[in-house]
Amino acid sequence: MFTGSEDKTIDPDATVLVSGSEDKTIKVWDVASGKCMHTWSEHTGGVTSVAFSPCGKIVVSGSADTTIRVWDVATGSCTHTLEGHIGQVTSVAFSSDGQTLMSGSWDKTIRLWDMAFGGCTPTQEGHTDKVMCTSLSTDGTILVSGSMDKTIMVWDLATGECAHTLKGHNSKVTSVALSHDNKILVSGSGDKTINVARDYQKCEIAMPPTTKDI
Repeated sequence: MFTGSEDKTIDPDATVLVSGSEDKTIKVWDVASGKCMHTWSEHTGGVTSVAFSPCGKIVVSGSADTTIRVWDVATGSCTHTLEGHIGQVTSVAFSSDGQTLMSGSWDKTIRLWDMAFGGCTPTQEGHTDKVMCTSLSTDGTILVSGSMDKTIMVWDLATGECAHTLKGHNSKVTSVALSHDNKILVSGSGDKTINVARDYQKCEIAMPPTTKDI
């Protein structure tokens, strides 16, 4: 059940699961039965990341073909193709209000897209290697990105500037997440550790690993 996928996302009602695959397709699954209901195939490269909008009516997909596609769940049609990255898109995620889409890429950048108009706001640049993961705070004010360069960058979206750079992992950063109050930042890495940073907003800090052998 639900095999052969690179990334998965589930709708807010937990009834529909969407998966992206290296075979360039996106599959829509019924959670209760485990059956594939639809297959979407527009990408020309492997699908690396998928995300539901908060309302559950839209799915976005990022691909090795450097594009992001926007899908209408009800019709299965691709309504928009977002272009701008020049490297594989590694992560896509919506803001809590569904108005902004965030994407990270192997081109070392993070882009924010206005879903109402499909335009890209100024690009966040600063990593020296591929961006592997991104996370947006619940209130939409802070963006966090993890990279192959082993660092985590914390971005102030009001200014578009990098407010903090966190170092401490010994390998690529593969996942990042913020607590709801924005006070705790958690990261996972290829070095097999999970780091928990509680004072990341105070200064640039080295994070001691708190959990090993993941």
